Amino acid sequence: MNFFKTSDLLGRSGPFNNCVDYLVWYLVLSAFTVGLVWLLRWKKNPKLTKIALIVICGIAVFADVVKINVSVSTGEFVWSGSLPLYICSIFMYAMPFAIWGKGKIREMACTFVCTIGLFGAFMNYIIPSVTINHSLFSFWGLHTTIYHSMLLLGAVVILMTGYHKVRFRDYGWAFLGFVVLTFGVVIIDFIIPADYMYFRTGEGTSLGIVMSIASATKLFWPVLMYLGYAITQIVMTALIVGVDALVGLIRKVIMKNKAQKENQNQN
Repeated sequence: MNFFKTSDLLGRSGPFNNCVDYLVWYLVLSAFTVGLVWLLRWKKNPKLTKIALIVICGIAVFADVVKINVSVSTGEFVWSGSLPLYICSIFMYAMPFAIWGKGKIREMACTFVCTIGLFGAFMNYIIPSVTINHSLFSFWGLHTTIYHSMLLLGAVVILMTGYHKVRFRDYGWAFLGFVVLTFGVVIIDFIIPADYMYFRTGEGTSLGIVMSIASATKLFWPVLMYLGYAITQIVMTALIVGVDALVGLIRKVIMKNKAQKENQNQN
């Protein structure tokens, strides 16, 4: 078995990779996430939360650096597909601003990580690409699993510890920051040519209708993709704000009932 090249032979099919190797990873990741969030909320120490985010970002960056080095050493590096310019790669560029940024810059980065970044993490599990063909015990399966786990973990820590509160009023600035960070990718896609973030052909989406629209619209296609990312951010923002409001409402009801019971006991 070649750790760097052998494809998985476990019969993996469908979403969520219903095989033992990834199932165990998901369970461990879930338990670790709950434990880490509980610890950070219990300590209520902003410095400790920032350290956790630095470690999460560091692991993601290290994983991608190793990936590029392995690609080069195994002769699999290609300019049109091996650069860290995918939608999930933006996590590495946004996290430093989320950790060390100030004011509006920090809000923009945190909002991106918790919306489009979190969406990318979810999609890796719902519609797997690399992991559907490679075991967790292969380099490519291990790399993509660790990297996307950091995307998920980073967003959850930011949201659950109160490090940043996603609000609709931050949407416009956050998406502007996303456009600024990714506009160069559009240029690179048409120069190489490549299809990073699906800005040129949409082939990586594996959806025939998407590729047909991309082919028909040609140079207008990147505008449609930005529209798609904008809608994604709106939906994710709405979900996060909605869940936050629901949790707040439930908490108020519980506190109100608790106060009423205390008043009854006193009387």
